[in-house]
Amino acid sequence: MKITLAPLGPGDLPRVAHIRVAPEQEVFAGTVAEAFAEAFETDPARFDLHVIEADGVAVGLFKIDRDYLKTISIAAPGALGLRAFMIDRARQGQGIATAAVRALPGYLARHYPEARAVDLTVNHANGAACACYLKGGFADTGKDWLEGRAGPQDLLRMELPGGSPSRWRAWRMTAKRVLVRVRQRVPPGLRLVLGVLLMIGGVFAFLPVLGLWMLPLGFAIAALDVVPVLRWLRQGRK
Repeated sequence: MKITLAPLGPGDLPRVAHIRVAPEQEVFAGTVAEAFAEAFETDPARFDLHVIEADGVAVGLFKIDRDYLKTISIAAPGALGLRAFMIDRARQGQGIATAAVRALPGYLARHYPEARAVDLTVNHANGAACACYLKGGFADTGKDWLEGRAGPQDLLRMELPGGSPSRWRAWRMTAKRVLVRVRQRVPPGLRLVLGVLLMIGGVFAFLPVLGLWMLPLGFAIAALDVVPVLRWLRQGRK
């Protein structure tokens, strides 16, 4: 049986809508609908969804939290968070979960090259899941998270290959998240104004607080408004 992992987009719900965990597992993993709502509606700049496939058939999914420390204060700084990990109840007990966990290091290193580790919390009462994660390569940090909605949890951690990002790569990842938030929260027209103001700030980088980093970021934000207009003008000339 070949286990593969792949990113999911907002239009991929029909691909995984059939996935269900047992009712008693929902308190730990949630549902597919909840995962999609959080990843693509509530906070898409923070969460990503990924599918687990067995021989090309979707049998599970998991959510990656790119700001895990914001919720789990005992997580490692810069660590990804593994959340909503679920395998369809009809395919449980076949070794799929352990195989998927073992595939995580290489997969996450490719998709999140800046990350050094991935953390997760597992409920003290969920012994089967804990055994699966440990068998798949996670290690128990010895820390307890006491604010879980279903009771106290253990914090597990898996180190990722690669890890320390270059300063340029780290800046690009931060800028990408900023652009997503600006696109979601700043209306058209004001994006151009914001971008111009940032570029002006970059020109005066010698002043306190300001910096050269404002130039490329301002250009990228302004482009959110300028590029669609340029495309519209080109189409009008055809």
